[in-house]
Amino acid sequence: MANYLAGNYGAQLLALHGADVVKVEPTSGEASRSSRPYLPAGQGGDETWSHFELRMMRGVSSVVLDLDVADDRHVLDELVGATDIFWTNLRADSARRRGVDWKRLQFINRQLVYVSLTGFGLAENGEGEFSGQPAFDILVQGLAGLLSRNADQDGTPQYNGLPLADQVTSAFATLGALLGLRQRDRTGEGCCVDVPMFDTMLAINEKAISMYGVDAAAPPARLSATTAPFGLFRASDGHVCIAVGSDSMWRRFATAVGPLISRDDLAEEEQYQSGTSRVKWADEITALVESFTSTRTKQEVVDFLLAHDVPAGLALEVDDLSTSAHVKARGIVREIALPEGAFPAVMSPITVSGASQSVQLPHRLGVDRARVMNEWLGRTTLLGK
Repeated sequence: MANYLAGNYGAQLLALHGADVVKVEPTSGEASRSSRPYLPAGQGGDETWSHFELRMMRGVSSVVLDLDVADDRHVLDELVGATDIFWTNLRADSARRRGVDWKRLQFINRQLVYVSLTGFGLAENGEGEFSGQPAFDILVQGLAGLLSRNADQDGTPQYNGLPLADQVTSAFATLGALLGLRQRDRTGEGCCVDVPMFDTMLAINEKAISMYGVDAAAPPARLSATTAPFGLFRASDGHVCIAVGSDSMWRRFATAVGPLISRDDLAEEEQYQSGTSRVKWADEITALVESFTSTRTKQEVVDFLLAHDVPAGLALEVDDLSTSAHVKARGIVREIALPEGAFPAVMSPITVSGASQSVQLPHRLGVDRARVMNEWLGRTTLLGK
């Protein structure tokens, strides 16, 4: 019983890897089913898919239940009794009102693994000053310090456009679900898995938090706290990524690049010998690097640095990825044929030997009730219908 990106992404990952995932929806369907833009479904009439369905509901079964109807409430309780994992991103108070909180459901199924995705966590595991606040992706990233890590030159925090709090929390929740199953295997008892967006974003921000503990100062925005050069640098036709991740890499970089910028002594420069020192001299390091990169194309820079065992790469856009031979070879993006072209379906990034993922269309609202009632509960009649 979940909605929006945080509720759907991890559940779809489990489905892609073979779990029988049943999405319980209200009679109107989850709100994201009507999220624009729409794409023609090619099944006659005016039928369409929303982009969200194609992105986040592939291979997930749909059962409609009206919890105000006694028969449907009974069906839900029976499904809870038959399942391994109950997955929800309902707020704790909303889950209680609907009668699907952990305290109630554990009495129905003592072996249930209850996975709760919330903004700031369940009260029994600790509450703080943020607990009552809204928990949309950008808000949680801001509270967890990630927007400040991406601040512009004026120090203004910036959103990078990626729904990290939603998507990463949902991915962490799949790990939590599997950990819960392993704990159940050991103890014979179910458990409640609490995965807050805020805690997850703090985990993503751990390097900055750790470095603050060392230096008692926030690391510079958009820079590595421990090494340089490590970022994007101007080339003659755009920008190129350079990742000097260690002091030995710096010596290789300086030895190769130094003579080309009239700095034969660069590798011996005392103030640049350690990564943290290079960070303190970041402006000078950037000027040195760009005196090399700015007169060469992106590809020339990458080719030269890779030839000298210095990590470098291009900063590609999605149109580049659509034609990438590597993306095609990995099979991470596959196609769903639609009347007006192919929809790029991003698969799970995890490959398990001996198993495969299939590209499936989303399931229409409520179409799986008969199958679920039969296979999960052994019934051929449809209660509540």
